Amino acid sequence: AYLRLAELSRAEGQLKKAIHLHRSLAVNTSWSPAVRQRILRGLAEDYLAAGRWDDALTQLDELRKLDARDPAIYRRLCQVYLRKQDGERAEQALKRAHRLEGNARGDELAILHSELARRFLADQRQREAAKSIQEALKLDPNCLPALRLSVDIALHEGKEQEAADALQSLALTAQPGSEDDYARM
Repeated sequence: AYLRLAELSRAEGQLKKAIHLHRSLAVNTSWSPAVRQRILRGLAEDYLAAGRWDDALTQLDELRKLDARDPAIYRRLCQVYLRKQDGERAEQALKRAHRLEGNARGDELAILHSELARRFLADQRQREAAKSIQEALKLDPNCLPALRLSVDIALHEGKEQEAADALQSLALTAQPGSEDDYARM
């Protein structure tokens, strides 16, 4: 009942209450492993919703110790590292999830690097963004988010030929575009 109440509190935006309930439950060490995992997952989600990345990482690491074969934990770790702009650890976590799922997905890794580049650009970190875009395009030359970002960077820097080349690559991906792509053109 308390677990469900904590989940409902988080869903209603009452994060302090949800964290308090999950932490109160986590103190008891006699829970079964399944219940303990559910408590720690809930607490990690509470911290993520509150933007407390380091606390979320602590809970996810505890979860990983309980069940190192759960790819969902590594995917969540990837998301937290991405929010912290730690691309190397985010990539490692995603690759671990891929290994556990039994499939390596270069396209998903490319999207990860594209999102990292987008976050770098938001922080005015052009050099790191350019490196992330290069890595994304190396993994998947048809990665739409990376191609779009490369166009935006080239336009921002006044490099019209590079922007035109990136636009051409974007158009030749044979993937559906968006209204934003027309504005770039």
